[in-house]
Amino acid sequence: MHFTTHAAVGAGLGTLAAQVAPTPAGAVLALTAGVVSHALLDAVPHKDSTSMTEVLVDLALGVGITWWVLAAKAAGGGLASPALLLPLLGALGGVLPDLEVALVYLGWMDRRRVIFPSHTGLTPHRLLPSGWGLVTQLPFIAAGLWLAFM
Repeated sequence: MHFTTHAAVGAGLGTLAAQVAPTPAGAVLALTAGVVSHALLDAVPHKDSTSMTEVLVDLALGVGITWWVLAAKAAGGGLASPALLLPLLGALGGVLPDLEVALVYLGWMDRRRVIFPSHTGLTPHRLLPSGWGLVTQLPFIAAGLWLAFM
């Protein structure tokens, strides 16, 4: 899945965590939900970025969407509120596993040292051709944003 998809779903789950447990336990829940969602989303057939241009466009879109969600949350409760921090932690948890993919892509880490299950091959990571692989991600982005703004 793309950075944008992982960030949007993670932010949505972080918003849910803020509603369920707006305490320090909510922070752990938000981060954990983001990481778990990464593994589940990687199991859905999709398309991963194949060029630096795609990576940069995806990164810009994902950061922009996350910024939009956080700006809306900050307007409603201040910068230190669980309503802002937990969606941020959810988004970070959602994208964090791909840090190792970025490090491999940049040549800073050996491919054999990745540890996330969908990156090692331990769990499925099904890929589709470009058009269909992008279409499968759109409902997840929409659902993540719906959760983030509900």
